[in-house]
Amino acid sequence: MKIEARVYGFIREHGLVGRGDRLLIAVSGGPDSAALFHLLRTLRPRLQCSLFMAHFDHGLRPGSAADLEFCAALARKHRVPFVSERARLKAGAGEDAARRARYDFLARAAGSLSCHAVAVGHQLDDQAETLLLHLLRGSGLQGLAAMRPSRPLLPGSPVRLVRPLLAESRADLLAYLAAGRHQWRLDESNLEAKYRRNRLRLEVMPLLESFNPRLKEALGRLAETAAADHDFLAGAAAGFLAGREREKDYFSLDAAAFNKLHPALQREALRRLVSELLGSQHRADYAGIEAARRFCLAASGREKTVAGRVRVSRRDGRLLFKAAGER
Repeated sequence: MKIEARVYGFIREHGLVGRGDRLLIAVSGGPDSAALFHLLRTLRPRLQCSLFMAHFDHGLRPGSAADLEFCAALARKHRVPFVSERARLKAGAGEDAARRARYDFLARAAGSLSCHAVAVGHQLDDQAETLLLHLLRGSGLQGLAAMRPSRPLLPGSPVRLVRPLLAESRADLLAYLAAGRHQWRLDESNLEAKYRRNRLRLEVMPLLESFNPRLKEALGRLAETAAADHDFLAGAAAGFLAGREREKDYFSLDAAAFNKLHPALQREALRRLVSELLGSQHRADYAGIEAARRFCLAASGREKTVAGRVRVSRRDGRLLFKAAGER
């Protein structure tokens, strides 16, 4: 099956682009985003959507101005509306700061163009690397799900971030570009092993692939099944938490009902409660969640602060949860 048919099928399977959608394509100039642009441009008549291009210049490399011009010229050639912005990052700004600046720009650009979604060029190799990085950090099921085909661009945003290439390998994308004689830009920083992800890509992945040449496909399948399993677990936890009570600044749960839950469901319910109390950006680690779970199950102990800033206590057969800084 040709790559165009595979990508179209992936888009349809996951509902990434709807008829009449306005889609903003984030293009850096590298091979992944260049392939994404050409594939979506080719598929536009079938998708029946409008396309726009956005480029964010981090200003961290000497060649970034040429990347901007390359993307602007590509948009002009194919008559796709184009927006760009140059970052104002402080010297020594890390990858997290650069990423936040990029996504803030994409959110503003999508809003100004009334776009329904922003498409990015993450592909199967990226998915495999992300899963391994999460695994090395000791992540649970949610981390093993790695990158989803679709998610909100920013927390609470109606604009979606979509990844149409998530099932395609970097090798297949390079072959597609070569076959179509499409140009792209090389980011030399991707070859520097000082970055954690680059070191994984350049040193660790080749070693692991000596054990399993189809490692990336295997990790991609693991991410897909972990995502489905986590969604099921999250739905069950949400159903249980629908019975919680909220009084002023705390939540309360029936202690006996909580104790009857499977341990996996107990942990997921506690994660969701912590996020509700501390904000969606806060993710408690395994140790914090497990400390909360064991306190909830114990027959003794009146109060305990867990997961960093959540106070858990008991009263009249119920478990009470509140942010520790609140009185």
